[in-house]
Amino acid sequence: MSGEERVLFCEAKGYPPAAVTWTDEHGHHLTEWANSTTSRTSEQLWHIVSQLNVNISSSSSNYTCTFTDDRGASQSASFVFTGECKL
Repeated sequence: MSGEERVLFCEAKGYPPAAVTWTDEHGHHLTEWANSTTSRTSEQLWHIVSQLNVNISSSSSNYTCTFTDDRGASQSASFVFTGECKL
């Protein structure tokens, strides 16, 4: 999968609002390259959507987004790319 571009999305709803952090398998912070939006739902929850464009290479094939609220509670999702992918 060397050199293939992918768009990764992470989404969270809840209260209190959360900050999103993106990292790769080497611990590099990628958040500054993400596009994130925050809005309120009709239930008055926070809805956060974050998008990260990545170029899949042999040096990085594992990406994690983590949502952390102001109380320190967090949840993560990981995207792992392995082997050949034919579209």
